Amino acid sequence: MKVYADREEALSNQIVEFLKTHPFLKLNAIEKKLNIPQALLAKAMTGERRIPGKHQWELIVGLADYGLKIDGHTISVDEHGHIFMKKRLYRDWE
Repeated sequence: MKVYADREEALSNQIVEFLKTHPFLKLNAIEKKLNIPQALLAKAMTGERRIPGKHQWELIVGLADYGLKIDGHTISVDEHGHIFMKKRLYRDWE
């Protein structure tokens, strides 16, 4: 299904961009903690491959505490593993 593939690619791109802007996060430590295949994130960062959907959920949950945003929404995870997305609405006043 094309819509799903497009969304999967968009999520992969957002996770990669987050990791690029947070170089203090060690890719191999993330992979080990979240049981993601070794070097997957490095390959995603270089554009060699994208992050498959089956690993995106673990990454979203695992990176939420570090400030990951998806589509501009702040991600938070409760003690039961439920994900909440919050969007801050504001208006710039001149």
